[in-house]
Amino acid sequence: MFTLIGIVYLVGGFIWNKKLTNIIFLICGIYLIAMNFIGDFGISKSIIGIVCILTPVLIARFSPEETDEKELTEN
Repeated sequence: MFTLIGIVYLVGGFIWNKKLTNIIFLICGIYLIAMNFIGDFGISKSIIGIVCILTPVLIARFSPEETDEKELTEN
């Protein structure tokens, strides 16, 4: 399951216009894929995994939508 979420985040890392958002999505996607193959090293693996799942979701939720100002003035 985490591998599929990681793949979605990797693909999502290429559709944003901001470099920082792209980098965050890519790092989170790579970690979620890699964490399945890394041995347990305590509770920090789970905490980092939760952060990597939630961070892109929150960025997508709270990022301002890009609207074309010309469309708004025409209407």
